Amino acid sequence: KMQQPKTEVRSAIDPVAKKQIVNKLRMSNAIVRYIQDINLVVPSVGIVGVGNIGSILYDTLIQNNVVVKRYDTKKGYEGIDSVKQCDIIWICVDTPTLVNDKASDYDYTNLEKALAHFTNKTIIIGCTVSPGTCASLQTDCQLIYMPFLISQGNIMQGLTTPDCWFIGGDYDQRIETLVERISYAPQYWGTYQEAELAKALYNSWI
Repeated sequence: KMQQPKTEVRSAIDPVAKKQIVNKLRMSNAIVRYIQDINLVVPSVGIVGVGNIGSILYDTLIQNNVVVKRYDTKKGYEGIDSVKQCDIIWICVDTPTLVNDKASDYDYTNLEKALAHFTNKTIIIGCTVSPGTCASLQTDCQLIYMPFLISQGNIMQGLTTPDCWFIGGDYDQRIETLVERISYAPQYWGTYQEAELAKALYNSWI
């Protein structure tokens, strides 16, 4: 028998054309992902405590097109009811140092009063607290501990170009999106205590 000559099986599409199509598909997917990224919904923010830090936080968020409401016990602003309607609550009340005979700690009176206004909300605690505090706070809200890393008293720099963000609590995409809107600094997520310890060590270091 005569053997049939072997025939080479070739793609119906020219290799060069196929490569061009693949590149276009990749570019198309990249564009879709980019559009999805830039269209991530930035949550609205309700700030409680509009002092030195809270006021600059408000200005920073507004400048970056974030919807913001404010409440302060002394200044009022939009009021607590407006703040309650926001997606994320960001507490910036002061926690002054409290010194007793045994140890130094912080006075959490203002923080506890602020928390008492809310039920079933996601709340960022930006105040300075001692390690172990967030886990002991009595609330049914989802707490995120995210302290401000402010050095040399430069609040704006601490918000927009800090060394990093220490974030304690369960990961929340909305928080990541919100922080990325105002700062390109890296975010380090961990437990409450890890973020609380990191803040304490940072304060000692600076």
